[in-house]
Amino acid sequence: MNIVDRKKDMITAGGYNIYPEEVEKILYEHSGVSQCAVVVVPDAHRGETVKAIIVLSDKSVTEDEIKKYC
Repeated sequence: MNIVDRKKDMITAGGYNIYPEEVEKILYEHSGVSQCAVVVVPDAHRGETVKAIIVLSDKSVTEDEIKKYC
């Protein structure tokens, strides 16, 4: 995965300002994550929301484990 640049550096979701780079830094601290990218996606209720695309280095890591970690 090779992210060149972001269209936006901040995502506003449900009135909260979310910085994708900060979320990525946290995800990279998890030992089971080898690569990740956090992107904005449209949301009918919040306007925007975030989605993390993650490549695992440990295939036993679950989605729930990642969500709890964040």
